[in-house]
Amino acid sequence: MVENPATVEETVVENHVAVEETTVENAIIHVIREKPGATTKDFMQKTGLSRRGVEYHLAKMKNKKIRHEGSTKGGYWVIL
Repeated sequence: MVENPATVEETVVENHVAVEETTVENAIIHVIREKPGATTKDFMQKTGLSRRGVEYHLAKMKNKKIRHEGSTKGGYWVIL
């Protein structure tokens, strides 16, 4: 008996979103490894996201996977 009434389409969409977010997070971490002082513009160019998209993902990852140290303009990213 099926306990989860979700359709196949809903399951595929949910899994795709999870994979897509993981891919974006991995891309952001890759940029940080290459250039710890990366700016929003650097993240935009490397990931193909909009400025707001980059801000969203950085905020989601802050204090869980990454941390920004130093000043706003002269700081750098640290991977936790």
